[in-house]
Amino acid sequence: MVERLIFWGMFNMKGVYLSLLLITLLSSCKSYKYEVSSRLQPYVDEYFEILAENDIKVKKRDFKVVFDTSLIKTPYAGVAHGMFDSNRVEVSVHPYYWNYLNERQKKILIFHELSHDLFDSLHTNDVFLMQPRMHDRFTAKMVDWDKAIEELIKYIKDAR
Repeated sequence: MVERLIFWGMFNMKGVYLSLLLITLLSSCKSYKYEVSSRLQPYVDEYFEILAENDIKVKKRDFKVVFDTSLIKTPYAGVAHGMFDSNRVEVSVHPYYWNYLNERQKKILIFHELSHDLFDSLHTNDVFLMQPRMHDRFTAKMVDWDKAIEELIKYIKDAR
C-alpha cells in the first residue's frame, strides 16, 4: 500500500512538473505581426536575402514596412520608427516621394531604413547606404552597388 502511494505521488509530481513545463513553453511562444505593402515587398525580400547570404541573423519581432500618408507634409522619404526599440520594426515610406524614385533609390531607401530599425545603425558619411540624405538619381544609379552592400554589411557586423 505504501509503495502504491509513493508510486502515485511520483507520477503526480511528474505530471505537475510536465504540465508546468508545457505551460511555460507555450506561454513563451509569441506570435508576431508582419505587414509589408505589396510594392515594398520585393525590396524587403532582397534586403533579407543579402543578410542571409552574409550570415546575419535578425531577432523576430513585430514587423511593419508600409506607405504612410502622415509623411506627406514632411521632407522625409522614409522614417524608421522602431530604431532603438528592440520589440518592433516599423518603417514608414512617403507614398508620393516613392513614385519619383528610380529603382536604385528605392533599394537605398528601404535598405537604409531597415538598417536603422533592425540594427540601430546610425547615419554616417563613411557608408554610402547610411548617409543622411537621399542620393540623387545619377549618384544612386552610378554607385558600385556591390561595394555599397559590402560597406553596409561590414558596418552592421562591426556594430554587433
